Amino acid sequence: MIDAHTHTNLSYCCPDPEMTPEFYADFLRSNSEGLQKAVIADHGMAIYFPAEIAWKWSYISHPSIFDEWKSQGDEKLAAHLEKIKRFAADGLIPGIELEFMNDGRPVFSPEFKKDIKVLIGSIHFLALPDNPSPQMIIDEWIRNMDMIFSYPVNILGHPFRWLESHIGTVPLEIISETVRRAKSQNIAIEFNSHFKMNSDIPMLKEVIRHKALVTFGSDAHVKSEIGNFSYHFGLLDKAKISINDLTFLSL
Repeated sequence: MIDAHTHTNLSYCCPDPEMTPEFYADFLRSNSEGLQKAVIADHGMAIYFPAEIAWKWSYISHPSIFDEWKSQGDEKLAAHLEKIKRFAADGLIPGIELEFMNDGRPVFSPEFKKDIKVLIGSIHFLALPDNPSPQMIIDEWIRNMDMIFSYPVNILGHPFRWLESHIGTVPLEIISETVRRAKSQNIAIEFNSHFKMNSDIPMLKEVIRHKALVTFGSDAHVKSEIGNFSYHFGLLDKAKISINDLTFLSL
């Protein structure tokens, strides 16, 4: 199987200094439980910004901040991709998890697309006023999803995590429309075991209904999460769906 979403210590959410591309290569070589490949998808914001800027999220509303840090980030990303490339034979796949700024640009330089096999579009932050209404949150989430859909991403990362954590139950019509759009653009829906959401079961059922592409991602922040698909198989059991009913993104 393929873990289609993992992180190294380059991402600020991954605190283990040992979780390097070299570690993943060793892990895959010694793995006896069927994990064949891993997509290394560190955050664009962690590559392009120091932590104190990355976690403030100001670049979402002020993309000029990205322009200020672009050259340094480009150097860092180039070195990172070169390291991953060294371990391609061991099953490492170059990816990146992208945040999108309000001008529609992702937090990375598009010239690197030729070197990156998997682009994951994710929502981690929305620029909203204080005390927004649920409808304001939904509208801004949809606007950000529109930006992701307008870019050639391969995977929607934890599609409803941010929305569910801010409004509670995600309306079924939003889940269905998101899956439908993903299907129409050959974008895979990610089932993510680091963030376990109530929307995962209805999302799974909509994936089956629309015959959308899927990926299983651990979104590994710690070693024990790498290639651990117990949550994913538990979802299938709860929904009474066979893994053979799913169509996985070809990686």
